[in-house]
Amino acid sequence: MEYAQEKLFRPIGIGEKNPVMIAHTPTGNWFGAGGLWITSKDLLKFGLLYLNKGRWGEKQIIPKEWVKQVIKLEN
Repeated sequence: MEYAQEKLFRPIGIGEKNPVMIAHTPTGNWFGAGGLWITSKDLLKFGLLYLNKGRWGEKQIIPKEWVKQVIKLEN
């Protein structure tokens, strides 16, 4: 969770007004495959991040090639 906050959520402004919540497994680990509670506005930020091939403003947040592998982008 700390890594996601530092590398993804904070740089694109997710959780600024409402805290990000992620489900835990029964053993107390973060559940990375789902269970993410964010606002619809914060979810839109993920969409924009992918639409812009991983860029947020002037900063590359996630690698462009990784985005291309995950979703089909034109151009």
